[in-house]
Amino acid sequence: MKKIYALLVLAIFLISLMPAAVLAKEEAKRDIEKRAIAKTLKVAKEENLSREEVKERLAGKFEDIREHQKEQLMIAVEKCKENNLTAEQCEEKYEKRIELVEKLKEKDLERLKKILENKEEYKEEFNELKNSTEFKGYKERFAYKARIIGKEKLREAKNRFLNAKEKYSETREKYNSTRLEFQEAKEKLAECKDQNTTECAQLEEEIRAKAKEHLLNIADVIIENLNKIKSKAESSEDLTEEDANELIEKIDAQIQEVEDIKAKIEAAETKEEITEAAKELKEKWALLKENAEVHAGRVVNARIGGIIVKSKQLEDKLNKVLERMAEKGVDTSSVESLITEFNAKIDSAAEHYKLAVEKFEEAKATETPGSELINEAQGHMKEAHNALQEAQQILKDITSTIKQSGGEEELEESEEEETEDVDADEASEDVEEEETAEEDAAETEDETEDVEDEEDEETESEEAEEDEEETELEDEDEE
Repeated sequence: MKKIYALLVLAIFLISLMPAAVLAKEEAKRDIEKRAIAKTLKVAKEENLSREEVKERLAGKFEDIREHQKEQLMIAVEKCKENNLTAEQCEEKYEKRIELVEKLKEKDLERLKKILENKEEYKEEFNELKNSTEFKGYKERFAYKARIIGKEKLREAKNRFLNAKEKYSETREKYNSTRLEFQEAKEKLAECKDQNTTECAQLEEEIRAKAKEHLLNIADVIIENLNKIKSKAESSEDLTEEDANELIEKIDAQIQEVEDIKAKIEAAETKEEITEAAKELKEKWALLKENAEVHAGRVVNARIGGIIVKSKQLEDKLNKVLERMAEKGVDTSSVESLITEFNAKIDSAAEHYKLAVEKFEEAKATETPGSELINEAQGHMKEAHNALQEAQQILKDITSTIKQSGGEEELEESEEEETEDVDADEASEDVEEEETAEEDAAETEDETEDVEDEEDEETESEEAEEDEEETELEDEDEE
C-alpha cells in the first residue's frame, strides 16, 4: 500500500514540474490519476487501514495541497510573462515560493488549504455582489468605477464645483446682509402706522426695493445650491452616464424654473406683484428642497457604492497576502480574524447601500418625495458610511498586524503586482472624499432651513418662527 501511495504522489510531483503549456495538454491525464488516487483511498478504507496507513493517507492529502499550490504558482509564472517580464525574471520571482511550499509541514499545509478555500468563497461572494442590480454599474474595465471621465473634463467639472461653492458663499453673505437691511426697514415702517408723511412714503418705496433685492438673493442661494450638486454629479465617476445625465437634466430644469421666478421678481413694480412673486418662490423652494436632498443623496450614495466594491475587491489582495505568509509557514490566525471582521463590515455597508438605493429610487420617482422617505434613505446611507469607517479602522489594524507578523514583504509585493487594487491609503482617501460629499448634502439641508427660517423671522407674530405658511412680503403687506 505504501509503495502505491509513493508512486502515485511521485507521479503528481513530476507532472507539476512540467511547463504550463504541457500541463494544459496533460489535464486529462491528471484527472485520471486523481481519480485513481481517490479510488485507491476508498479501497484502503474498506480494507480497514492501520494507523500507519492512515498517516500515509493524510500525507497524500497534504501532498495534494502542496502540488495544487505549486501548479497555481506555475500558472502565475506564465501570467507573469504576459506582463512584459522576461521568463527568467518570472521564474526567479516564483522560484522561492515554490521552494517554500515544498518545505511546508502538515500544520502549515492545513492552514494554507483553509486560506485557499476562503479565496474561492470570496470569489463567489464578489462575483455575486458585482453582478447584483445595485452594483452592476461599477465596471471592472473602469477599475470598478461607473464611468471614466477625461482628465480635462474632470478638471473643468471640479473647477465648476469650486466656483459654485465660492459663489454660493458670496451669495449667502449678500443674503445675510440684505436680510438685516430688510428687517431694519420693516422696523422703521412699523413706526409709520397710520401716518401719511413723505418720510413714510419713502420708507414704503425703500422696503419694496429691499424686498426685491432680498428675494433675488434667496433665489440665487437656491440656484447656487443646485449648481453645487450639479457639478458634483458632473465630476462623479461613481454615477453611470445615464444616471449622471438624467440628474443633470433635472437640475438644469429646476434652475431654469428659479431663473423664471427671478425674472418676475425683477419685473415686479407694485406691492401685489412682489407679494405674488414671493409666494411663487416660496412654493417652488418648498418643492425643490426635497428634490435637492434626493439629488445630493444619490451622488453621495453612488460614491459609497464605489467604495464598497473596491473594498470588497481589497479582500482578494488580503487573501493573497495571507496565502504568501502561509507559504512561509507564518501563523496567520490573528490576521484571519481581523479580515473576517473587515468582511462583515463591508457586507453590512453593502446591505445598507442597497436599501438606500431602493429608497432613493422611490424618492426619484415622485415630484414630492416627502421628508419621511428621504430620511429613511439618508439613514441607510449613513449606516453604510459608518460601516465603511469602521472597516477602514479594521483595515489599518490588519496592515499593522501583517507587518508585525512578518508579512511586510508580502504586503509590498502584493501592492507592486496589483496596482489596480485599492490599498489601505487609497481606501482611506475614498472614505474622506465621501465624508466631504456627505457634509455637502447636510449643508444643502441646512440651507433649506435657513431660507424657511428667514421667512418665518419676518412675521410680526411671536409664533411666526413655526409658521411655514407666511412669506416675508406677505408679512410686510399686513403691516
